[in-house]
Amino acid sequence: MLIFKKDTELLNEYLLHNAPEICTYPTCNLCSEEILELIKYELGISDLSTVLIEVDSEIIGLYSIKELAWESEIFKKNMGGVQFYLSNSVLKITEEIIDRIITSSKEKKMEWLSFKVNTKFEYVVEFLTESNIKCYDTLVRYRIEKKELNKNIDLNNQLKLRESTSEDYEELKAITMESFNNYKNRYYRDPFIKDENIALMYLDWMHNSLNGYADYFNICEENKKMLGFSTSKDSFICNSKIKITNGGLAAVLKSQCGRGIHKTMLIDRIKKSFIKCDYFEVGTQLTNIASQRNMVFVGMKPFQSLSIFHLEVNNDL
Repeated sequence: MLIFKKDTELLNEYLLHNAPEICTYPTCNLCSEEILELIKYELGISDLSTVLIEVDSEIIGLYSIKELAWESEIFKKNMGGVQFYLSNSVLKITEEIIDRIITSSKEKKMEWLSFKVNTKFEYVVEFLTESNIKCYDTLVRYRIEKKELNKNIDLNNQLKLRESTSEDYEELKAITMESFNNYKNRYYRDPFIKDENIALMYLDWMHNSLNGYADYFNICEENKKMLGFSTSKDSFICNSKIKITNGGLAAVLKSQCGRGIHKTMLIDRIKKSFIKCDYFEVGTQLTNIASQRNMVFVGMKPFQSLSIFHLEVNNDL
């Protein structure tokens, strides 16, 4: 029989026990509280939203449902995100767990859910698929550590890189709308999402980044013509013992694709990030081969992949 419970002390005990499996960063110099902070950062969970799953007095996993406020505003729907973690000893996920998640989301008035599942949990991916919860995308995340960067890697000297200013907005808007109009991401493939809102999502992302959400916003130019831009954001966790830069939004004029602009901006972001951070990470769609080639070129390595499922909550399974 499954039991679902919220218990911060039990949650912390369970997470620390499974730290070697969960953590993708070194933990040898971290205390218990810092390891817990790191685990929750990696899993994307918080104490208040996390529900433990217990079978025969043993905790076998957890799930967390949180409101996706920004996405809800963009798409005009109450949207939620589900994070999963199950111990390796668990052989399967049951329908009762999914039913509990859907019931909880309905109680929160959510109309749509996004499930992010580490692809190493093959049985979870298989179960969701068999439950008619459709997989809309697979993301691959790459990472490079400061000590791994080839210091001799050079930028394209023909291209000028600079930081953005508020005066760049109109040109940035034009590039964003051109790059992401009918962009076939997971939202585009979901019939529950209106296509016209997708480009607006990227436009809002760019606008927020320009107004301070991003810690670094670089622009690529040639002869004073803007060719593209990219962003990144820093995270300092575990009392700043682990400092991470996450690559964000990137776009290039379609007429300029194939010139290595994305690669040049990526190298610039990595070098800038290592002034104050130790890790640079970025994710992309599994099908985006060109982006992954750029990441491999600069020395980045894949460390995680996530299958993303969508469910309109009002649909019957």
